[in-house]
Amino acid sequence: MKKFTLDDFSQMIDHTNLHADASDADMRKLCEEAKKYHFKMVAINQVQSKRCAEYLKGTDVHVGAAISFPLGQTTIKSKVFDTENAISIGATEIDYVVNLTEVKNQNWNYIEEEMKRIVEVGTKKTNKKDTTTSDKKDDEADEDEKDSEEKDPVKGEDEVKEPD
Repeated sequence: MKKFTLDDFSQMIDHTNLHADASDADMRKLCEEAKKYHFKMVAINQVQSKRCAEYLKGTDVHVGAAISFPLGQTTIKSKVFDTENAISIGATEIDYVVNLTEVKNQNWNYIEEEMKRIVEVGTKKTNKKDTTTSDKKDDEADEDEKDSEEKDPVKGEDEVKEPD
């Protein structure tokens, strides 16, 4: 059995500040703490990417930009643009929220296209999907887990269009 060090555990932590009103001082503090405790990443709103990249320059702490957080209710085109922009100003990881409406509609072609387009932009970067469920009812969360076990999300090569 492997024994974990404190540093091993620290490397599993994304130190996070996603407050809309986060100040420069808040970002500096977040980054200083991430360096001090050797956290894997700072998770921030994309607009803070440049600032955090500057504060973390010369370290191995990643800058993770949140795209379409917290609702995921932006178009694929918007998410792609935001991803490109975040990377261009210093993000080294991308966390994005999938379109939950399309998940509920079981529109797996849309979700696949969304993921494909964002991952293409972030080639050689880490991409994680975030299916925030805080506003789902317990029975909806249970149904989603059951559906994901029973259904193959990759079906066909249909053209994916933005919902009206």
